[in-house]
Amino acid sequence: MDDQNKQKVSDKLVDLPKSSSSHAKDQIKMLYKIRGNDVIIFESRPYWQDTNIWTEMPIVKIKFLPDDKAWQLFWQRANGRWHKYPDFLQQII
Repeated sequence: MDDQNKQKVSDKLVDLPKSSSSHAKDQIKMLYKIRGNDVIIFESRPYWQDTNIWTEMPIVKIKFLPDDKAWQLFWQRANGRWHKYPDFLQQII
């Protein structure tokens, strides 16, 4: 994904709620990472044994297909492998 498209994605994800509610803002955060053509949205929260350490749990992966100018949506199994949502139609940009 080129820098211009990364900026577009970042601009869209800026509205991602930073936490589920105002009272939980120090306990849980919704964040994202862009790696290549993938955008991973994840939940971050303090580790239960040491609240100074934050853990990350991926929620969803969105993959940009530059040849098709489309997006695919993935979910993660417990084994860490990503799978396409079967009913999600590719979104063309």
